[in-house]
This record gives sequence, C-alpha cells and structure tokens, in this order.
Amino acid sequence: MKRKLKVYLDTSVISALFDGRNPERKSLTESFFKEIESFAPSISEITIAEIERTPDPTLRSKMKEVASRFPVLFLTDNIEGLANEYVRYDAVPENYLEDAYHIAVAAGKDGSGVESIRELCYP
Repeated sequence: MKRKLKVYLDTSVISALFDGRNPERKSLTESFFKEIESFAPSISEITIAEIERTPDPTLRSKMKEVASRFPVLFLTDNIEGLANEYVRYDAVPENYLEDAYHIAVAAGKDGSGVESIRELCYP
C-alpha cells in the first residue's frame, strides 16, 4: 500500500475555502479538498487558535467544521525551539511568531524531522 503524502493545513488553507475575494484561489482550494483523501492532512493547535480568533461567527463556525476533520499536531519543545530559531535568524519576522510555529510544525510534524532541518538551515 502506497503511503499518503503528509500535508499540513495552516489557517489560510482552510479560510481560502470561504474567501470570495479571490475566486481563483477559492476554486483551487476547493479542488484540493476534493482530493484531500489522497493525502494525510493535519492541522495544529496554532491553526485551531487562529480559527477561534476569527471575528465573523459564521465563518469561524464553517472553518471549525472543516478543521474538525483532521488530526491535530501539538507543539513540542523541539518545534517551539525551531520556530524560535526561525525568528532568531530572521527567517521569519519576530511579529509573525505564529507563522514560524506553522512552518516549524509543517517541517517537524511530531518533532522527528527537526534536527535534520536544523542541520540543513544552520550547518
């Protein structure tokens, strides 16, 4: 059996399903979600926190419904450390720390890939 490609869904991927301001982006995202079963998708606790801060209650509810379909990855010490290194080395601006967490979660998933990525970024 072929292993499914692991994909990390940050908040912008989920919100794109409901964004009428950019029809092409919305259409591409809808097409991706039609094929989502071909992948092994996951979200993180950061994704959930950002969805909870969505001001529009209707949109927030729709996004929560989509997010509830996927396993949640939690921050580990390794992932937090990697995110902080992204900021420390100016790969991600300090005021975008949550984005650094998204990148670190996607890169490290459960933390198993963190060390090899650190070695690639900072030999």
